[in-house]
Amino acid sequence: YELTKASFPGVKIHRSEDLQKISYWENKTKPDFWSYSFSLPARLEIFTAIESRGYLQAPDELVSHAREKINRNNPQNLPVYGITWHGDQKSTAMRTRAYSLAEFLNASEILNTPCLVVNLQKDATEDEIAELKNRTQSAGCVFLNAQEDLSNFAHTAAWIKNLNQLFSCDTSVAHLGG
Repeated sequence: YELTKASFPGVKIHRSEDLQKISYWENKTKPDFWSYSFSLPARLEIFTAIESRGYLQAPDELVSHAREKINRNNPQNLPVYGITWHGDQKSTAMRTRAYSLAEFLNASEILNTPCLVVNLQKDATEDEIAELKNRTQSAGCVFLNAQEDLSNFAHTAAWIKNLNQLFSCDTSVAHLGG
């Protein structure tokens, strides 16, 4: 909701849970248009705008919050790379688009250059975080765990807005990158 609202200022946005309640519509006009956020570019035919600015914009205050945390942890001004190595593990479809952390780090070659690595994996285990931190620091890179800040897509998009590069096999996270 926050992400869609910030991306389309001036447009009345309804929460999906409200749209499903009959009582919500009793005294309201039904919307002219309905779409999932990630389907908006195709539905609105706005591909040119996407190339120049992206179609999903995180709220400015969330972008600033993420930038402050990155700046505090990046005094050397290293390139900032975000990483996710799987999507929602409850989804059968997403399991086929998932890697172990070790496989993903080896395939992405993210640790081949000095950088700040930001963990954007929302449901990383303690063992995965420890492994990522250890491998990052062993490669001479800096580690920052953003997991606690990732309560919804707007928060994730805010972190992504501050990256130099995103490494992800999760298409929903890739959409947030524009």
